[in-house]
Amino acid sequence: MMRYELYYWPSIQGRGEYVRLALEEAGADYIDVARTERGTSAMMRMMEAASGTPPFAPPFLKAGKLVIGQTANILLYLGSRHGLAPKAEAGKLWVHQLQLTVADFVLETHDTHHPLGPTLYYEDQRSEAKKRSREFWIARVPKFLGYFEHLRERSGGNWLTGRRLTYVDLSLFQIVAGLRYAFPKRTGHVPLEHPHWWHRSRKIEHDPVTLYWYDGGQPDPSAPDGHDFSNKPPAELTADITALLGEIPNSACLMIGEGGTVFSPDDYGTSFFVKLKGDKKFLHYTKHPALAQYPERIPRNPHGGKKGAGGGVAAHAQEWLVAIKEHKPQNCYSRFDVAAPLTEIMLLGCVALRTGKKIEWDAHKMEAKNVPEAAQFIKRQDRSGWALS
Repeated sequence: MMRYELYYWPSIQGRGEYVRLALEEAGADYIDVARTERGTSAMMRMMEAASGTPPFAPPFLKAGKLVIGQTANILLYLGSRHGLAPKAEAGKLWVHQLQLTVADFVLETHDTHHPLGPTLYYEDQRSEAKKRSREFWIARVPKFLGYFEHLRERSGGNWLTGRRLTYVDLSLFQIVAGLRYAFPKRTGHVPLEHPHWWHRSRKIEHDPVTLYWYDGGQPDPSAPDGHDFSNKPPAELTADITALLGEIPNSACLMIGEGGTVFSPDDYGTSFFVKLKGDKKFLHYTKHPALAQYPERIPRNPHGGKKGAGGGVAAHAQEWLVAIKEHKPQNCYSRFDVAAPLTEIMLLGCVALRTGKKIEWDAHKMEAKNVPEAAQFIKRQDRSGWALS
């Protein structure tokens, strides 16, 4: 199979992400050239070539002897070769047309920060950028996302063209991710204003996983928590944890993937241990050599180590209270767009326990598709005088 060479700037989100997403979804063999040693210099040399078909700007893709520039053009090439576009010519052109509309959306998003031109820094056009951004969110975002959502509803499936994901679905995920990145203070409003599209972007962001929940054990009135903690994962999954701690904690999280295992010995992820394939035992994440190459990018809770703050257990509550008082929702890592789906998952476990059945959940409609009797636990009828407005 051909190995592609992708050329794009190594450090910023931008048009290259749309190509990376398609290559990753296809499982294609490729190298991100600019992220290698002297890769950026190689990229510049290709753009300055005196012969052939030199691209105007990244991203561009080298496929054998072909050098393909422009994001939509690259995706048109990859889509038909990796099952990310319809096979019929009309379908290919339709998806390509949608990708060009995405390109218009990307340009308008970029221009909110550079309304006077790309050669000026944002700081030099801040007041104009605020005016442009206000108009962008009032008029342009609803128009673009409304158009794509209408197409999705009309398609009869979960994706823009029906039941099969195409590269334009991946690009629309990146649109939402880009809005979150470019407008961190505005992000909290997006799920409320465009809930259907927001939910579908999450389906692309997170690969499917199987979740096993081990709930307490047998009732025991004499125990502090009312149960005996006998319901725990099988020994073959927890042998390394026993070797690490000497016991299996009553509350913890174990993530098992293709490349290794991550173990957190508490509910809050304040610390975790890693064991990759080939490792003999768990190592704390700060001491594992494979993690040393990755910088810490997610800000840590500043209240976790403060005296009197209650430690890791109360730190998340303190973070939430401070964000409310300072009117800075972006300071909460587990803000509503994170906490709401997490709470939904946890409460579904309770519904499954109450009904005694496995639930097939339709998050969009908030319905248990296969267990109609679960409705009484999902939505309740408030008694007279107590209604939500």
